[in-house]
Amino acid sequence: MAPPKPTQAQVRQLTAQASQLMRAGRLDEAATTAERGLSGDPTNVTLLLLRGAALTRAGKPERALAPIERAIGLEPGRHQALLELGMAQQAMNRLDEAGESFGRALAMAPGSGDVLAAVANHKRMRGDHEGAMGVVERSVLGGSANSACVLLFAELAKRLGRAGEGIDAVRAHLEDDGVWAFYVRRLTWALGELLDSEGRYDEAFACYERVNETDKPGWDPDTFTAAVDRMIERWTPEAFAALSAGGVRSDLPVFVFGMPRSGTTLVEQIIASHPGACGGGEIGLASKLAVQLRTDQRPFALIEDPAVIGRSRLSRFGRGVVKALSALDTSAARVTDKQPESLLHLGLIRAALPGATLVHCVRDPMDTCLSCYFQDFRDVHGMAWTRDQTWLGRYFNDSQRAMAHWTQTLGITVHRVAYEDMVADQAGESRKLIDAIGLEWDDACARFYEKKRSVRTASEYQVDQPIYTRSVRRHERYAEHLETLRKTIRA
Repeated sequence: MAPPKPTQAQVRQLTAQASQLMRAGRLDEAATTAERGLSGDPTNVTLLLLRGAALTRAGKPERALAPIERAIGLEPGRHQALLELGMAQQAMNRLDEAGESFGRALAMAPGSGDVLAAVANHKRMRGDHEGAMGVVERSVLGGSANSACVLLFAELAKRLGRAGEGIDAVRAHLEDDGVWAFYVRRLTWALGELLDSEGRYDEAFACYERVNETDKPGWDPDTFTAAVDRMIERWTPEAFAALSAGGVRSDLPVFVFGMPRSGTTLVEQIIASHPGACGGGEIGLASKLAVQLRTDQRPFALIEDPAVIGRSRLSRFGRGVVKALSALDTSAARVTDKQPESLLHLGLIRAALPGATLVHCVRDPMDTCLSCYFQDFRDVHGMAWTRDQTWLGRYFNDSQRAMAHWTQTLGITVHRVAYEDMVADQAGESRKLIDAIGLEWDDACARFYEKKRSVRTASEYQVDQPIYTRSVRRHERYAEHLETLRKTIRA
């Protein structure tokens, strides 16, 4: 029996609750609460926009479109609706459409801080950083900007050599007790990055630690270790060979994987710069199948037993991968699926696609883990392990055990790219990479930073400029703060 529809008084309460949850950054709860309110008032534009905004910011823009477009149909003159439409389109990489939506919103509300921030961020994504700064800096430096504008100013200030101004702006804004918890978190993270760029490492670490320790989610490293143990035990050479009989032959897919922050985005950008290749981004096709096969509510998905796949499902998966990647660029000879988590699914990938290229990105363990700790992965499902030094070290160790099993016990061949080697000899390592994926060398790959494509990962700024060396052995600057991590990795 369906629950009773909320009364109008209850709808008002649910609207207030959804708004509060949005302010607190509890996005999934905000979307669910808004949906409950809409069951009692389906034409409530405020609730429609709250649900759409929460879904977009929770990484589900495709689901956000329906409520947002319904809101526009009900109130076509509401600039917030066009703003949220642009945000969803941008999150789906539909940048031209997003630009049109933001432009219409700006025409309706030229003084709106949220719209100005959206317009500026769109310029930034298009590579026009000076133009983006020009949109927000007057209001920020004048002290009248909202949190979204200050956050964007901080990110741009670091890139444009104005870190000192960024630090002052963020600290001044955070003195306001009315800043949403969501923005307090994001701005504190941005402050950490600015302080790091200025060599103020103790202050920077304090910022990252403060955010990581606030509302710390649950993560049980013992549960993950036990799951990896079972996966290693059950993916035997015999089981792998039997499953592989259902594989699909194609050399189109290139899977790029490794620990997060190990250089996967850089490697994909180099490949995508080749005229015969297409960068698919973080599609995560193997991870999606693992989620479909999951029978519990753990915050991670491992295919612990190859028996649950079966040859028929394996063949469908292989054909589906080829079809999905082909649709991204019908003329490309190689298309990437860059997903760090694919490291945990190599048995599935190699069995299903024996002709695919597997590219394993590695980096100094301490640098890798520190970089994960310094990234805001709070809203990324399954990434809670990045919030604690012990969890980080344990996850790294388990990933290494899984990788050793795939390559040593099952004999899966991968092309290994070490971040430090790429930094030291980008031309030579890039040639090896392009050769490994079966393409002829093209000089465009040496100028990967000239390739204009949307990159929606923590490494978006790194791939539109030449390789720099300052991230190598970065952990040494924070040595006194990382003893727990160091001991865990070496355990």
